[in-house]
Amino acid sequence: MGITPADLVAESSAPTFGEVVAKVRTTLTPGTLRIYDTHLSWIASHRTRRNSRIAKGISVSKPAWSAGHYCHRCGYGFWPYPIAPGVPARQAITPENFRRIVWSSGGYANL
Repeated sequence: MGITPADLVAESSAPTFGEVVAKVRTTLTPGTLRIYDTHLSWIASHRTRRNSRIAKGISVSKPAWSAGHYCHRCGYGFWPYPIAPGVPARQAITPENFRRIVWSSGGYANL
């Protein structure tokens, strides 16, 4: 008993996520199904919160990203003029720190 990979794959195309979920649900006992549904709803709500937080921050972080420049010769990024308090202008910044500053300005650095 159980699901084999052959049960999930149609001959013509790969299954969609909804088809896989429906197939898995048919094989679960009521108690396991309840746990499965709880996990799916948690994952969906977590993704929704994360995506909405990123969407809200894009309008704030986009100007910081657009104002920055990257030097391919030295491999560092910089801002030619101050864009916000605490953001170093005219200083070489590693790509990791550049990304951290942009993500922090948008409020999604710790996601």
